[in-house]
Amino acid sequence: MGPCQRHGIDPLAYMTDVVEKLPTMSNQDDLSPLLPS
Repeated sequence: MGPCQRHGIDPLAYMTDVVEKLPTMSNQDDLSPLLPS
């Protein structure tokens, strides 16, 4: 959660977004958009 805070992102909103999107990811290349940056 530290990276979220450093980037000014609400950790709960970030985790909610990741949990919703993760099942639709087909491979490891798709994971980079989920990183908090």
